[in-house]
Amino acid sequence: MNPPQPDPTRLLRRLAWTGAILAFGLIVLGGVVRITGSGMGCGDHWPLCDGEWFPPLDLPTMIEIGHRWAAALVSILVLAMTAVAWIRHRHEPRLRSPATLALVLLVVQVLLGAVTVKLALPPWVIITHLANAMVLLGVILLTALRAGARATAEAASGAGQPAHGPGRHPAHRQVLATTALGFVVILFGAQVANFHTGLLCLGFPLCNGQLLPSGNHLAFLPWAHRALAFGFLAAVLALAVRLNRRSDAASREMRRSVAVLVAVTVLQIGIAAAMVLELLPPALRAAHLLVGALIWAGLVILTFHSGRTTAQAVDPAAEPVRPTPSLLADFVTLTKPRIISLLLVTTVA
Repeated sequence: MNPPQPDPTRLLRRLAWTGAILAFGLIVLGGVVRITGSGMGCGDHWPLCDGEWFPPLDLPTMIEIGHRWAAALVSILVLAMTAVAWIRHRHEPRLRSPATLALVLLVVQVLLGAVTVKLALPPWVIITHLANAMVLLGVILLTALRAGARATAEAASGAGQPAHGPGRHPAHRQVLATTALGFVVILFGAQVANFHTGLLCLGFPLCNGQLLPSGNHLAFLPWAHRALAFGFLAAVLALAVRLNRRSDAASREMRRSVAVLVAVTVLQIGIAAAMVLELLPPALRAAHLLVGALIWAGLVILTFHSGRTTAQAVDPAAEPVRPTPSLLADFVTLTKPRIISLLLVTTVA
């Protein structure tokens, strides 16, 4: 029995998971800044707040400067994560590349934050700021997941267990399409919030009692957001149905994740309905953003796992699992006809 080996990815993994949790909190806190109207709580000063590092704190200033301090903490963690990736894992692109991309996205995020303040909160910059924050969260999560997958593979190898090369689940493309649709729903939700069009489409599920909105063209924003949200729910349900038809272990694991995703999506639609019917109370708006960020994180995790499932035996009627190209897979593919021929000759003999 081989002695346990030190985990070379522990530090990177811990930094990435901590950064992901804080980035998630930062997204929610950014929503609180917008919902409470605290975006100009520090005036048009950046990075100072009202010309000072520690200004007198009324509520808007406290919320805005709290958001900036949280962003500084996320920045420190992303910098540390990237440094560890380059120092300890520079020869591992699967770990180094997402960590580096996270640092690039962080720089873009900081610049967008500065532009948002200097230009007095233009909606399109705020929407881009949120979109970039979601992508940053996804990339930090990807770094954490890849580091964890590498540690798991090394532990299996050290324990003498067979190591199988990762492959893509047959539903991987459908998962990717569902994730892309989820991101589009988030973008439309950001437009509804920042162009203040939520009250132009009252009632639920109809818009002002009509199937299609009438009057102001901006009413099509919340209507499109609702339509896309229902389409996303249908896409997640379709994914659940597809996975329920398979019995391999990988599909069972993914099925649990999709079941949670369905439940959270239904909760999100319920919060949206209550939010509209109650005329957009701040608490429900904050909850709507929080659950939306949870859905996005769940989609990123599901996409990661669907992209690296292990080839396993499945039902005869199920689709075959197609592994990603690798040297071992290519070798088996080339030698398979010869192996089969040899077996047939042996059997006849």
